[in-house]
Amino acid sequence: MKPIVRIVMVVVSVFMINTAYGQIKLSGGIGVFKTFYPSTGNINLTYEAKAYMGFSFAGRFDVNDKIAVGASLGYHINSYENLGGHITEYVMPVLGMLEYRFGNDGFVPYVGGNMGLYRFGAFGNDGVNTAGYFGLAPSAGFDYNISPAVFLHGCMYYHYILTQGVRISAFGFDAGIGIKF
Repeated sequence: MKPIVRIVMVVVSVFMINTAYGQIKLSGGIGVFKTFYPSTGNINLTYEAKAYMGFSFAGRFDVNDKIAVGASLGYHINSYENLGGHITEYVMPVLGMLEYRFGNDGFVPYVGGNMGLYRFGAFGNDGVNTAGYFGLAPSAGFDYNISPAVFLHGCMYYHYILTQGVRISAFGFDAGIGIKF
């Protein structure tokens, strides 16, 4: 057997045997991503607020009983008719995360910080238009343990996306189910 395969098997075995530290969690669910674009004349006035429905997947690694690190991927879409053509827009956040948990019993609330790439795109009768931006997203959520291996997951985000010229803010909410390894 190749050395790299042996190393991967040992690392995975250690994570699966350990129940408190080094635990890996995978979760997926559905959610909403609602954007707000401020007016250039008045920062308190917003226009073109849009809601995107979609799904998300996340993987977390528990460093200890309070801190988890991981990554998440979301895909949210909004379709509509515009000037006789059909337009589909999407937002795809790809974020790294750091979370601090306040408990380790059945209900575990947490706060977190996320940062990464936000991919915006639109396609329809006029072709395809895409752009990618860097952004930050503080978050707050919870895990609710149904069994030792299965949990419910919910999280709210405030996305701050750094673009050139227009500041984009968004609220996001995801809810779903996950498994622990």
